[in-house]
Amino acid sequence: MTDDHSTIEHDRLNAAFSTKSVLTAERKDLERLLLAAAECKPLSEENTKRNGRRADVLRHLLQVRISEEFQRKNFRISILAFAVSVFALAVAGYRLWQDLSRESAAPPQAPYMQAPSPAKK
Repeated sequence: MTDDHSTIEHDRLNAAFSTKSVLTAERKDLERLLLAAAECKPLSEENTKRNGRRADVLRHLLQVRISEEFQRKNFRISILAFAVSVFALAVAGYRLWQDLSRESAAPPQAPYMQAPSPAKK
């Protein structure tokens, strides 16, 4: 990166922390800010420590965002699985109802009431 670009990214990093917009930043912005924190030139011991703490905060926030994304995806998959289960239950219930209604409509046939089979000679 050029020095101008690094300075701009460092200024964005400072602005994000001073305005606390880093707390609501999206994943891509956090990734960009983390890169800027990693590429900052150490001007002093205090600056190095501050950038290290900022990088820790950015990594944590990035982990939270990734975790939230996975949670949203898992929730959608769970809803889909629940819908498929309800559909399968409805189909099974309908088939059971059909079988029971056929049995009640047909005359009962007991095996002991059947005609004897002809004797073999």
